[in-house]
Amino acid sequence: MVSASREWRDGLLALQSQPGQDPLWELLNRRHVLISWNLNSDLRGWISPSCKQATAQLEKELSIEPGRGRQRLLQDQARGMAQLVKQGLINDGPSRVLLFNAHSRILRAMGGLEQIQQQPMPPSYSLFIRLIVWFFGLLLFLRMDEISHPHWSVVGFISLIGFVLAERLGALLEDPFTSARFGLPMDHICAEISADLLGQGHPSAAPAQGPKAQLWT
Repeated sequence: MVSASREWRDGLLALQSQPGQDPLWELLNRRHVLISWNLNSDLRGWISPSCKQATAQLEKELSIEPGRGRQRLLQDQARGMAQLVKQGLINDGPSRVLLFNAHSRILRAMGGLEQIQQQPMPPSYSLFIRLIVWFFGLLLFLRMDEISHPHWSVVGFISLIGFVLAERLGALLEDPFTSARFGLPMDHICAEISADLLGQGHPSAAPAQGPKAQLWT
């Protein structure tokens, strides 16, 4: 998503004969950043304080009603590209194709992330894996506990904990978006997109945690 956003930014810059000559260019750029933050909350299923603040800031700058939604914003982007052609800012040939290809790559990136979110392993399979892990972990612990040497019981207990942690790690990898503690640092990714497209000084480009933070969201 980050590389697709940079391609969108560079495509807009490449098509401008005189940067800053029309506010529509900046509108398309800024709206894409808002779409990225909306994707953040859509994938997580909840909205973080940083995401809420960035979304409100961008909605205010774009003068649109709160909660417009990602799909409607994507449609606004398509209308914006048509408006560029209508105003003669780009031609209806290669320039429009270049911009639409960049937009299509963004849509494919979003579709890939949504596929990860919406196609987890079936609940019955997840339950089976969990039971198997606990069964073999507990069996290993009990078998080692029967050995007379006291250290083997400790090894068995550590092995049981290892099995459980491996199962939990697999569950987290199955859904990398929802957990604020163990999921992907969505706010930092969106802040990077904001910095790339709007500059480091924009409020939405400031990550929620500093670079030395032990936990990113």
